[in-house]
Amino acid sequence: MKKTLLATAILTGLVSTAQAGVTVFKDDSSQVDLKGRIYAGYINQDNNDADKSRGSSDAYFRLGLDGKSQLTEDLKAIGKLEMQWAIADDDKQDTTRTRLAYAGVQSALGTVTFGRQYATDEMVADWTDSAVSNVPGNDALNEFGRESSVLKFENTYMDALTVGAHMQLENSYDADEKDDTDEKSGYGIGAVFATDLGLELGATYGIETKGDIDTDTILLGAQYKIADLTAAVVYDITHKDKDEASHNALETSLAYGFGKASVVGRYLQKDVDGKADYTVEQFTFGAAYKFNKNFRVVAEYVADQVKDQDDLYTFAARYDF
Repeated sequence: MKKTLLATAILTGLVSTAQAGVTVFKDDSSQVDLKGRIYAGYINQDNNDADKSRGSSDAYFRLGLDGKSQLTEDLKAIGKLEMQWAIADDDKQDTTRTRLAYAGVQSALGTVTFGRQYATDEMVADWTDSAVSNVPGNDALNEFGRESSVLKFENTYMDALTVGAHMQLENSYDADEKDDTDEKSGYGIGAVFATDLGLELGATYGIETKGDIDTDTILLGAQYKIADLTAAVVYDITHKDKDEASHNALETSLAYGFGKASVVGRYLQKDVDGKADYTVEQFTFGAAYKFNKNFRVVAEYVADQVKDQDDLYTFAARYDF
């Protein structure tokens, strides 16, 4: 079995403007691709109820590996690792994040994976996570996002119906940032139906138990794509027990691309029962210009409508490989 290790391809991929990602290993049955991102951004925060502002760097370096291996004619093994390092304002660096780290198998019957990965609700929540910069994506939704110890299934039927389910095994987490830990677990299901007219309809249901608090969330969403226009709306119904605050939330997104440029506008809103401090109401406006598949510049403005919250002005240069 002939094996080819493309050691020089890593360096080639770092400077290439023709593709995003590079194959670093390939043989007759397996392949490993290297992908990454350099994001150099700046944020200015302007308090909308006080005469004060502050600026800060918002930069990171992301590196990922995608692997696949043919086990049998109908069965494939897959794996993904994605790490991210925040770039500090000086030469000290101490913030490392494991975004994704999972492995599993894939066949015509579906994909089963285990590890740190997105929960099922991302099928719908991702539709309004359309910011062009590094500002928070789903500030209003109670989306479970990336979690560890997650067993997940997903498959698409008849090129129209995608179904998914996940279960998070009992997992420790830092309960109050004082080295005290608690346990959390959960599960979720979801489905997305895509029509030939560019309309997608989706719904997910998830339950998460953190300590002795149960939270259940329903996401209902719709996304419509026609030519270069994409419109999406997601509605969130979240209930927490033991007198914890429940809420309803709404996120909308409207994006339009023309040539190498694109613009996106979003509205995010959340009302929390009895807790005004958790209220969210934002308008965001972003623009991006892609010079090629690898390099782009972006700018975004977050207009926060909640008292004593900060408006954000951000711009960045981003390079993907």
